[in-house]
Amino acid sequence: MENSPQLATPTPEDPIDALTGSAPQRLGTALFAVAKRPSRAAYAYWMRVVEPGWILPLLGVTLVIGMLNGIITAIIEAFLQKPVSHPIYYRFGAPSFADRMIYALFVSPLFGLCEFALLMLFVAALMPAERGSLKERAIQVARPYLLAMLINGLITLLVFQPITVIQRTPVGQIPLMFLVTESIILATFIYYLVALLHALAAGSGRSRWLLFGVWLLAVLITAFVVPYSMGALLYPFGIHVAVPF
Repeated sequence: MENSPQLATPTPEDPIDALTGSAPQRLGTALFAVAKRPSRAAYAYWMRVVEPGWILPLLGVTLVIGMLNGIITAIIEAFLQKPVSHPIYYRFGAPSFADRMIYALFVSPLFGLCEFALLMLFVAALMPAERGSLKERAIQVARPYLLAMLINGLITLLVFQPITVIQRTPVGQIPLMFLVTESIILATFIYYLVALLHALAAGSGRSRWLLFGVWLLAVLITAFVVPYSMGALLYPFGIHVAVPF
């Protein structure tokens, strides 16, 4: 009796390879997945949706979201200021509402761009050379990182900013409401940091504690260079960048 041919056991299709629809639809699926579970494994899995050609457009979207957050912050600082017990010294003069709007529209995107460039450079330099050139390694890190920054930017826009507005009103000064809003702000900050570090770890394969130090270094360098340089550059034109030290 002839042996019947063995049928190959079907393997489940990769959900990412099976994704259909337009690029925004596939990106939306990935964003929703990592937003629900911002773990290192989730970012390592769903980062494959982000094609290298999407990096510059996604970076542009994150900068626009950051710009919107900056505009809202400028409005809050101008019209819902918290009372201070002593005057604040600004190195380049106290900023007006117009100055804050200029910062949100022009300086804030520059800040985000410089932070992104420094962080990608630092993290890529820590990765093994076997994973490609410095540019190729930076692209590997940018894919999950931009997913995290899109989510964090939207959370800041849709959660943190409204909570900040509530805190600046009489309702927000009620002890119970103040406790609730502070808890939400703390939760958003923890989520922001966890998502950021897990995304960087997924792209680089490095320790999250090491990446936290690298991220902090990039932020500190950017926070010093961009406001000071732009403050000195714009001051002769009567534009005051808020540098309170």
